Amino acid sequence: MNKGNFLLVMLGVLFVLFIFSPMFIFADYWVTKTYRPITGMTPGADTIDGIIYCMGGYRGVYVSENDAYNPATDTWTTKAPIPIGIYGFAMATVNGKIYIIGGRGDNGHTDSTRIYDSVTDTWTVGASMPTIRENCKAAVVNGKIYVIGGDINYSSVFSNNEMYDPIADTWTIKTPMPTGRFGPAIAVVDDKIYVIGGAMGNTSYTNKNEIYDPTTDIWATGDTISKSKRNCSAGVVDGKIYVIGGWNGSNLSDNDMYNPITDTWTPKTSMHIARNGLATAVVNNKIYAIGGYTGSYTGACEEYNLVYDIGVIAILYPDSGIVGAGYHHISGMVKNFGEISESFKVFTTVFDTTNGWSQIFADTVSVSSLAIQDSIVVDFDSVNFEEDKVYLTKIYVSLPDANITNDTMSVYSSTKHCKVMFVEDAEGYGAPYHPDSTWFIPLQNLLGDSIYWYGLTNDEYENGPSLAAMQHADLVIWNCYDYYNAASFTDYDTTNINDYIAGGGKIWLIGQDIVYSNTDKGKDKTRSRGTRTVWSWLTNNFGVDSVYEDYLEEYTMNIQGQNEIFGNIIHVVSDFDPGFDGYLYP
Repeated sequence: MNKGNFLLVMLGVLFVLFIFSPMFIFADYWVTKTYRPITGMTPGADTIDGIIYCMGGYRGVYVSENDAYNPATDTWTTKAPIPIGIYGFAMATVNGKIYIIGGRGDNGHTDSTRIYDSVTDTWTVGASMPTIRENCKAAVVNGKIYVIGGDINYSSVFSNNEMYDPIADTWTIKTPMPTGRFGPAIAVVDDKIYVIGGAMGNTSYTNKNEIYDPTTDIWATGDTISKSKRNCSAGVVDGKIYVIGGWNGSNLSDNDMYNPITDTWTPKTSMHIARNGLATAVVNNKIYAIGGYTGSYTGACEEYNLVYDIGVIAILYPDSGIVGAGYHHISGMVKNFGEISESFKVFTTVFDTTNGWSQIFADTVSVSSLAIQDSIVVDFDSVNFEEDKVYLTKIYVSLPDANITNDTMSVYSSTKHCKVMFVEDAEGYGAPYHPDSTWFIPLQNLLGDSIYWYGLTNDEYENGPSLAAMQHADLVIWNCYDYYNAASFTDYDTTNINDYIAGGGKIWLIGQDIVYSNTDKGKDKTRSRGTRTVWSWLTNNFGVDSVYEDYLEEYTMNIQGQNEIFGNIIHVVSDFDPGFDGYLYP
């Protein structure tokens, strides 16, 4: 093999070529969808079998229209209207039927319970609510509907909490909310009801977050939302509450996420259209904000998309680089970088690349769920690696997520033995492009295909080769470049080097700033001379007790690999006879 072809093999076959790291995370975002045919504020919206039913509202007159939105086709269909025009009602769905309760309409304020059957597209009447009111909100827990808060003409403000049993068609008075208010957002997470924001009067807004436990009939207090406001709405995705829009003297486009577990709020991407009196519904982990008032009545429909991003962050087995022949247990790690968690599958394939590409192994692992920002180790079956071959192991996910750049990770593993492993550690300032022309290419000219290039890291937090990989070489040359504040080794590296030396392995360390630590050079670039403190790890493993350094005047420090140590010159730091120094300066 000639040297040019060999270099291509080094760069294209034997080493890690396809490592896709999570470089960025796409933000959450809004998409404008087809508007509701009818404009209006304070409609109600709820979901049955993936269809959103948006009904009622006010647009100078009370609205009775009932419109069904299909997110899959982005189309609206007209359904049987509410028997009267009405707005400001509480709305809930139980067992495929929609209940609209209270509100204000053609006949004034009401305590009525009206029931819509989406299968028959017909309306019936249920038992009236104990309290007449509008701008109340409803939540469902264990098949019971809780109607909370409300007002009459902004002056009579209610803290009432009344429970409706759809099966018995009866009402029960429950413990009232601590803070009477109207027009809040309401949501249910883990069978607890969260009432957020609202108003105690026409211009008296609140940011309170009060939590009701139907099991104990007791209220608690949560962290307040960032702005006091009313006429906002909420949707729940993956156990998080998103409070959207509202009014505090101005229309708002805000989108704030509440985490009930940590009791904390996080601002998220705002709607395109600032508005109050909107309705929200959730289908397939997407929140739909419909209707409202912007200064005029609107039928705007916006779709909120959270980040779904499962990424492969590591291949744990086999190692990249040289590995032993035999069975290797394939293993990797994936992480949820997104904001929602669903079930997904992780795949692996192994190819023998020695003579063309031949797939020798494939396996799939199913993951039921993965919490946000959590990681999980995925174990596959084992596969036999034969002697003197090069294998590509690929681990990947196949998902419709936002960031495809971290969906795949691959490593090349070789079962061939080499005489010299050249570790190109890119930790430190100003590391050159790979492969390093100062060291590797001259060594390649000397040693031909007996040298193995292990190009590894992008920063000081990445690990070098494993102990098993180093033990396949007669000599390891570790090029450290210049790293001013500490030698460029992770704890993983120093442990492996300790064990490698203890087992009789031979290693050279080369580079600018590897033989001392705690120096002031890296902090202020002072040109000085004198004895430098030696890193104890180097003393213990390589016998370097002291170093004298003398900077040349106007030295720019831009020649990577040049040894800066003058006075007591140490060309190579080595744990054995330094008779091979010439190889490093060909």
